[in-house]
Amino acid sequence: MVARVLSTPQLRDPGSEAAAGYDYQWHVTARMCVQMLTNKEVEYIVCEFHEDIIQIRRGLHLELIQVKKKEGGSWSLRDLIRPEVEQKQGILGKLFDQLQRGKDVGHLVLLGHGRVSDGGEYSLPKLVALLDLPVEGRDEDWARYIQCYRDFLSRELASQGINPVTVTKGIDILKIDFRLPHPDGIESWNWDLLDQTLRKMWKIELSMPEVAAIYQDLYDRVRRVSTKPKQPWQVKAISRQEALDLVLSQVRGHAPSFNRRELLATQDKLTSAGMAHKVTYALQKRLDAMQLRFEVDIGATQWEDFRTEIDAKWRLFRSSNPKVQGPELWQSLRSILCALGQVWAEQDSRMGPDFAEGVFFDMTGTCEAEWRGSI
Repeated sequence: MVARVLSTPQLRDPGSEAAAGYDYQWHVTARMCVQMLTNKEVEYIVCEFHEDIIQIRRGLHLELIQVKKKEGGSWSLRDLIRPEVEQKQGILGKLFDQLQRGKDVGHLVLLGHGRVSDGGEYSLPKLVALLDLPVEGRDEDWARYIQCYRDFLSRELASQGINPVTVTKGIDILKIDFRLPHPDGIESWNWDLLDQTLRKMWKIELSMPEVAAIYQDLYDRVRRVSTKPKQPWQVKAISRQEALDLVLSQVRGHAPSFNRRELLATQDKLTSAGMAHKVTYALQKRLDAMQLRFEVDIGATQWEDFRTEIDAKWRLFRSSNPKVQGPELWQSLRSILCALGQVWAEQDSRMGPDFAEGVFFDMTGTCEAEWRGSI
């Protein structure tokens, strides 16, 4: 039953009818795709299907999201209630209408940019503050205040076909956030967010033009999906795995390291061992290992244990074979890492020889004094 929104055909597709005016919405959607990279609970972002955006979490938990922007002036609660010219329902009425129709929805979200005004008895800032309060902080005073808003919205939305039961349910799952960047600046803000994400997930550093190019690919993907008219939700969805693959495929083309100093250190070490041609290979193996580390939640202690095992095996080999260089050294190293990877794969099949190589090349990029000259 939870998938009824997704299984209901869409009768019209406003996004495809006026695509030229949807640039801000596409940037918001691309921003959510970037956020999805680090949020393993989110499985899909669906573009222009019943709502501007649908975010699907594990277990088909749906969040219906309307994107709104106000470049001048401020938002009031009346702005969210009053229908536009030739419209039967306002912003909240349309959002609550999904519940009125019996759709199974986990959250209703108004997302975008603009100041919120504090005028009137029923002010928007007070409602936002009430909705943002964590469940554990909701006492009798909170219940009394939120009931006043339920009663007010029930009266205001009755003429739009929204009944009091729907308003009560809608308020309970509503979130309003107009703190997103201004339309003129959201693209550069999204570049920064992607840059921070690359550093957090994969411990890599790219130049801002490189980050901007990767973001552009993600944005273009969102735009293509959004303008497909009257398609099933699967066609209009971007999965977390697809977003990961898209970003990683572009990242690999830039052969990134954690920072430029580490890149030079890796190049120097491989060159001194007669294996300069392995620099790109090394950086990409490291990237794959860092991705797996994030996905399976390998903590700092376990990661350090992996490094320590490699260090012990490698030191033993180098002390016994100090003159080995080039291809022979490379094959010896791979044999050591293969053996360790086979042991680690007993914990998780993905932690095999390739993973062990990635951990090793993460070590070669740290400029630790004891590694200088050892490879």
